[in-house]
Amino acid sequence: MACHLASLFPAPFKPVSSQGKPLTPLAFSPPLATPVRRPYLRSMNYVLALFLPPLSILLAGRPIVAIVTFVIWIPAILISGGLSHPVFILLAWLLIYQSGEERRTRRLIDRDRD
Repeated sequence: MACHLASLFPAPFKPVSSQGKPLTPLAFSPPLATPVRRPYLRSMNYVLALFLPPLSILLAGRPIVAIVTFVIWIPAILISGGLSHPVFILLAWLLIYQSGEERRTRRLIDRDRD
């Protein structure tokens, strides 16, 4: 009486759709809806940086940097009378641009994976 290992272990379960195509895990399936891109929001963030640089840094996705900038920005504005404000505007513009580049790079990498 020969014992076959294949008979002891069943074949792995591979789910298929009603058309017979194999199902992919949710992690690899395409998103249900593509995100809405609003290019005007990024340009509005640049305008917001003219008046409130820490808030525009926060909206760019850098909360820690925004808090540190706010803590430094308030005394700098009060002490210098607004002379240091352009430095914070430039910092905000650089961080907004950098976050846009990171988003664009992520999108290209995700597109290449598919």
